[in-house]
Amino acid sequence: MRPIFRREVLPERSRYNYKITAFQGVNAQKDLTSASLNTANYCFNITIEDGKLLNGPGINTPEVVLEDGTARVIPSLTPYVVGIRKLHLYKRYSQSGARDDRIIALGTDRYVYQARVSQGDFERLAVPRADSSGVSFCNYYFNGRDVLLIVSAAGGMNVYDGESCESYPGTPALKSVCMHYERLFGSDAVNPCRLHFSKDLDPTNWEVSADGAGYIDFMDDGGAIVKVISFKDYIYIFRENSIVRLAAYANPRDYSVSKVFSTSEYIAENSIVTQNGTVFFMAGNFLYSFDGYTATRMLSGVTALVENTVAATACCFKDKLYIAARLKTDNDIAGGDETSAATVLPYNNGFISIDLMTGGVSVFRGASIRGFFPLVSDSISELMVYFGNHRMGYLGKITDSGNLFGIPLNKVWKSPVSNLGSLDKVKTLRRVYVSSRYGIDIETAVDGQRKTLRARGSDKPDMLPVSLVGESASLKISTQNDKMCVSSVTFEFDTIRRYNAD
Repeated sequence: MRPIFRREVLPERSRYNYKITAFQGVNAQKDLTSASLNTANYCFNITIEDGKLLNGPGINTPEVVLEDGTARVIPSLTPYVVGIRKLHLYKRYSQSGARDDRIIALGTDRYVYQARVSQGDFERLAVPRADSSGVSFCNYYFNGRDVLLIVSAAGGMNVYDGESCESYPGTPALKSVCMHYERLFGSDAVNPCRLHFSKDLDPTNWEVSADGAGYIDFMDDGGAIVKVISFKDYIYIFRENSIVRLAAYANPRDYSVSKVFSTSEYIAENSIVTQNGTVFFMAGNFLYSFDGYTATRMLSGVTALVENTVAATACCFKDKLYIAARLKTDNDIAGGDETSAATVLPYNNGFISIDLMTGGVSVFRGASIRGFFPLVSDSISELMVYFGNHRMGYLGKITDSGNLFGIPLNKVWKSPVSNLGSLDKVKTLRRVYVSSRYGIDIETAVDGQRKTLRARGSDKPDMLPVSLVGESASLKISTQNDKMCVSSVTFEFDTIRRYNAD
């Protein structure tokens, strides 16, 4: 018999262009093998806004412009050789009707300091040294004056009117306080499940009576009280693992309590902030929005960048939510105060910013962030931060500079490793086209094979030759420049069916 040979005819390779015309936020969760390459799986010191990849925020000198147009640098606590533990804005008008706002600082030495917003340096107030648990501040209009209530966690209160302090030693030891319906509410610094409230119209009177001051004990398993806030006509008591709503009317006998949320995660005290009728808070590594009745987990892909929230702190400023936490690292260096991959910054190593109107996301890393301080006074509207490392006596101002006090910050954006939704084809990545206004490094990877090329940056796209073969691809964009602006990326693939390729 004459043998018959069959020749396999290989099809031509087909050309396929994968286009990133808009960058689409952050999803740092794992196992994204079918995800789009336009979403970040890991990033720092970048902003994703209006579909563009931009440089992230910077922190610079805390300079503000006063109402008369003169510039002023907010002073530091370094003359006292102490750091900043907590900041508060005491808003007041003098007896003559002039605006005279003060910056109040609790130092790491546990003394309280004050400085005028418009002029001068910090001065120590004539207030006893605080307990190790610190003090709480609350603005109030009392006896015809704008005063600051300085409440000690060791017991006692001082009322500061901008000129002198008056002591009220009968105030119980309180940790977290808020004003609601002209009563001061506060959590007990000794009994973690007790909430105190003052007499109506007199936050200095704590004598317990039927129509005066009193307290409420929470005996269930919701945990210790971590924060108390006044929100939507109610008092909300945030405990370690739950939220309790207190309907606090004029007469304490009409008070009613109901639990509205519980979780197995620990609620981070300083992450609780309000904005436009919504409360935001972190429980574990998850972010929640709370409308007073229901708490909803949100942006889990973004918060997957968070390693832990032990020292997490947050604030809302100009429709943006800022969350400082310990962010995950990938054995890399962010620059700034991160001088090596082994650098461990105290407190938080960065923050995430979320635009609540547009959904834009920014990630900052490279400084020890201890807290935020929105400075809104007269014509000033700036967001300040204070630090937990060698900068602890200073404030910094959040800007769009992309650096830390002039020190360059590394900027990294990584896509997930994706099969591009095509399991039956082997891909040859021939070229990458990049539209970037500034110079950047492009690292492409196909099945673990990596190639790094430099895009020079211009108004025209750069073409970068690659030539890597495999099934799954990923992209990394990085730069040490202060500025970054990447608008689009196109991958040019040749593909062939897996059967024919084998």
